[in-house]
Amino acid sequence: MSETSVALITSGAALAASAITGGLTWLAGRSNLARQLVDQKSARHEQHRREVYTSCLESLSTMLDLIQKYGASRLAGGDEGARELRAEIASQIAVQLHQQSALTLVGPDKVVDDFAYAHSALMDFAEFIDRLPPVGSPSRPSNPEQEAHRLMAKISDTRERFGRAARASLQTP
Repeated sequence: MSETSVALITSGAALAASAITGGLTWLAGRSNLARQLVDQKSARHEQHRREVYTSCLESLSTMLDLIQKYGASRLAGGDEGARELRAEIASQIAVQLHQQSALTLVGPDKVVDDFAYAHSALMDFAEFIDRLPPVGSPSRPSNPEQEAHRLMAKISDTRERFGRAARASLQTP
């Protein structure tokens, strides 16, 4: 073989090796990019779940605060402040229904159910306060605070259960 033929074959082999190396590098980079995109999507989904859970916990706390103020106003016999607070509670109920829908989309059934139980406990308390006869009424219980404390304990338990379920679902891969 002539030197020209050997040089052409050698350069062709080097060119082929370079093309193979380049192709493999491109495939590895593409695979790494695809993995990064999947990881980013998973991280965004996880962050969204955290935001929904946080929003739900804040909503439960806001509702509890409003209901406590409403209860204190009703126990004291103040109808004007109670009406305004009841309107705020109604508005907060709409917020919680929206949040429950968002939670249903991102959370496992246990978390959704525990949120619904906490919401239900809050609604039981608000309903108790709504049914409470005015101060001085003969049908008013002598100690409504006792029932209020029982309902508050139920609210506290259900909120804690929701928080634990949310944390557990975030720690599950």
